[in-house]
Amino acid sequence: MNDLYHNDTDHGGRPNIPVKIMIKVLFLQIMFNMVDEQAETLIRDRISFMNFLDYPDQYPDARTIWLFRERLSKTGRDRIIWNELQR
Repeated sequence: MNDLYHNDTDHGGRPNIPVKIMIKVLFLQIMFNMVDEQAETLIRDRISFMNFLDYPDQYPDARTIWLFRERLSKTGRDRIIWNELQR
């Protein structure tokens, strides 16, 4: 899944949030029926969410969550993740 990111942070720009954290954020959204803005707020507010995400150094904002979901959808990997969760 790491090939979803195309930028090279060695030449500047914000570092990517690890794919594992982003997938966990999407899982929280599904489980708690949250839109991106709610997820952004609650993952910084709830200790249980922070713990589930393993207390990362960076938390994604709503736009980052949306872009990640779009990348998953365009590559068809959202179905792969969903099938793994169902299994």
